[in-house]
Amino acid sequence: MNYIQCEFRTAYWMGMVMNSTMDDDVALDLVALGRALWRAKFRIAILVIGAAVLTFAGLQFVSPKYKGEAKLLIESRHSLYPGAERAVESERALLDQEGVASQVQLLRSYDLGRRVAVKLKLAERKEFNSAAGGGSLLSRVPVMLGFASDPSRASVEEKVLDTYFKRLKVYQVEKTRVITVEFSSVDRELAALAANTVVEEYLEQQASAKRDVTADAADQLEPEIARVRADVEAAERKVEEYRGGADLLLGANNVTLVQQQLVELNTQLAVARAARSEIQAKATLLRKLLDSGGSLESVSDVLNSPLIQRLRESQVALQARIAELSTSLLPNHPQFRALRRQLANLDSQIRGEAGKILSGMESDARISQARVESLLASLNELKAAVTQSNEKRIALRDLERDSKIKTAQLESLLTRYRDQGVRGSAGNLPDARVISRASMPLDPYTPRSWRSRSSWPSSPSSCRWASCCCARSSPGMPCRGPRA
Repeated sequence: MNYIQCEFRTAYWMGMVMNSTMDDDVALDLVALGRALWRAKFRIAILVIGAAVLTFAGLQFVSPKYKGEAKLLIESRHSLYPGAERAVESERALLDQEGVASQVQLLRSYDLGRRVAVKLKLAERKEFNSAAGGGSLLSRVPVMLGFASDPSRASVEEKVLDTYFKRLKVYQVEKTRVITVEFSSVDRELAALAANTVVEEYLEQQASAKRDVTADAADQLEPEIARVRADVEAAERKVEEYRGGADLLLGANNVTLVQQQLVELNTQLAVARAARSEIQAKATLLRKLLDSGGSLESVSDVLNSPLIQRLRESQVALQARIAELSTSLLPNHPQFRALRRQLANLDSQIRGEAGKILSGMESDARISQARVESLLASLNELKAAVTQSNEKRIALRDLERDSKIKTAQLESLLTRYRDQGVRGSAGNLPDARVISRASMPLDPYTPRSWRSRSSWPSSPSSCRWASCCCARSSPGMPCRGPRA
């Protein structure tokens, strides 16, 4: 069946060759073509069988290779710690085309390959180290022909890594952030294990790099924090020294003593003025009543006097006695007139006592006035002192502002330092995750199966070669090369 297929393919491709090489006025003679093929049937059969035998013999020197495949997804991953938000520009740089391509180069890096080789002990495998088990005859052919360097002259690490990178294939899946890691080996277990190990070491390398960055950031922050803390202490000390020298010491509620005294004097002055006004009003009212002979019962200070209260009691009792006698005695009766004189004497005593109270009120009013004047003078002095201290307060505010700026800077550095500590203790997630681990392959990917190997002699190129050779043996069948 293969022979018949080859005959038809030879006829087809020979016709194609003839049509492409002959002039337009030359027609294809199918009968002559068939006769030529029949005459060359033994030659064609020998060619096909020989090619198959050579192919089979050559493939015996080629070890089957298996391929393990793992896939990574590049994405931004965050740890749950305060202040761990990544900037938008940083995420964009990680996830763009160049960022993913950079991760591909990291997967192909020399350091990562060396770590994988050490972890898998590739130097102990003859596949990677010819000194461990000798290289194949087929691999020695390019060296003997001078097309490749002699691997025996290289170090073990160089030979292992050279073979490692030949077996490793890393590429980005088109229009995605997925990276495929392929590793081929004659050992099917090693093919899958190596692909997974490359991915694991890459993720560990990323996490380690983040830990190193975190540790470096913390180490760099420590001397900066010490320097800023010293600046803060110096600034605060300078503020306190200036405040004490400028008499701007703070009292209650963060108010300077001068301002606090000013407030207290204002309060005392208001109280003194109110007391002076009250005393002056009472004294004025009492004087008017005394001058006009009016009733003194409207003045509370007069009524509250114990002596006046006793005189008023005697006055009331005497008035009651006079009223009682007025029913039986005439107004000119001696007893009646004596009672009237006693009553007038009591009224005179009451008014005399009220005059004394008025004198006391006027004296208190003068004292209140003097107190008001004294407080007012002290207040004016404090106002002058406050006015003079304004320039000092301005300078003090400048010092306080500088101290607050340094304190805020220190707080920011301490916050960053604490965040770095939390980040280091919480762990660092790599910006990638495995979406497909490599499994052990069942079939080799090269060389192909025998069915695919045996079919290559009947390929169009080989059949075309056979048809041309056969055509040359027939005088009626021209075989021309392609036109220039």
